[in-house]
Amino acid sequence: MHPEDIKASVRKKGTTLTALALANGLSPSACRKALKVPCPRADKAIARCIGKPLHHIWPQRYDRQG
Repeated sequence: MHPEDIKASVRKKGTTLTALALANGLSPSACRKALKVPCPRADKAIARCIGKPLHHIWPQRYDRQG
C-alpha cells in the first residue's frame, strides 16, 4: 500500500499514527517511521488497526507467514 493510503486508512478508523503508536506502547514516531522503514511492532499495530494482513500492506517486507 502507498504510505498515504495507510495514513488515510488509520484516520478512517478514527485515530492517528501518533495515537496508534502511543496506544501500543511505542514511541510517538514509531508508526510514522514504519511508513518508510520496517518497524515490526509498529507494522503489526498498523495492520491490526486497519484490519489487513502485513503482507497486503507491505508485500516487499512480509510474506503470508509474516
